[in-house]
Amino acid sequence: MILLTCVVVAAAATKHSTPVAQRALGRLCVIHSRGQDDHGGLGFSLHHHPGQHGSAGEHVIGGVVAGSPAADAGLRDGDRVIEVIGLFIDHRLHTAVC
Repeated sequence: MILLTCVVVAAAATKHSTPVAQRALGRLCVIHSRGQDDHGGLGFSLHHHPGQHGSAGEHVIGGVVAGSPAADAGLRDGDRVIEVIGLFIDHRLHTAVC
């Protein structure tokens, strides 16, 4: 069963990129449930790096657990999440994303 789909880009690839370029550079990660092996978690944390001048900031992956559904999907520490379940989230507040 699919639990979550997201598009992520390596942090270095987003420094001077437009949203269109970021999507082109992004990779799709599909997190699947393994049933009871998941122990209720996906195996990663979502961190917020505040933006400047009132912008929403960035949503960054951290704490990816080896062998977890997140690791199996290809998520890596430092990946910047730009899209979740088909919605571009780069401009959204962290509380709205979590």
